[in-house]
Amino acid sequence: MTQKITLVITLLLTSLSAFSQLDGQWSIEGNYGVGFASRPSLKSDGTINCATRYMFDEFWGVKGDFAFEKFRTDERIPTGVDYFRISAQAVYNIGRALEWPAYTDGYINGLLHAGLGYSHFSSTVTTNDDNMGNIIIGFTPQFQLSERVAIQADASYIVHIRQHFDYDGYYHFPGPPKPFIGGQYNLTFGLVIYLGRTSSDYDWR
Repeated sequence: MTQKITLVITLLLTSLSAFSQLDGQWSIEGNYGVGFASRPSLKSDGTINCATRYMFDEFWGVKGDFAFEKFRTDERIPTGVDYFRISAQAVYNIGRALEWPAYTDGYINGLLHAGLGYSHFSSTVTTNDDNMGNIIIGFTPQFQLSERVAIQADASYIVHIRQHFDYDGYYHFPGPPKPFIGGQYNLTFGLVIYLGRTSSDYDWR
């Protein structure tokens, strides 16, 4: 798991270097929050999410992100899963389309994002891992602090394709493992730091 996280960070840093040579707006994002699962109903111990975003113009962009969190039961001997996710997403600046920055004197904006990726469960109950595809969709309201910094919240729903474990670490179906469609909600808060020649122009001006 540590090697996977290190690889993702390396790829994000490499992409930052490449984006700095292009026209357009690019930024890095760091969020912290909580995840909510329904099988069984559990809340994560904390969600860490980092991303690189590149906007081609004031409306459309792309982002690559990764997230890590842990889900544990409240039992005397807790069980659960360690969760890791990466994804590639399209970004649409819904705030600019609806002229939110103009109406709020350049302080409030909002982004829609959606994409595909890979998710991984490590269960505390068994040595087997769960490798899944994911579909993610979310909304990110923003508040600008300066030309280089904004704060943001994000609400996302992640669908897991071919999930086998529940969030308590046990297989969902008895007997031989069978896949099913699972998912979770994430609510996070954090910072956006704008880098490069165009600063935050595409988000706000």
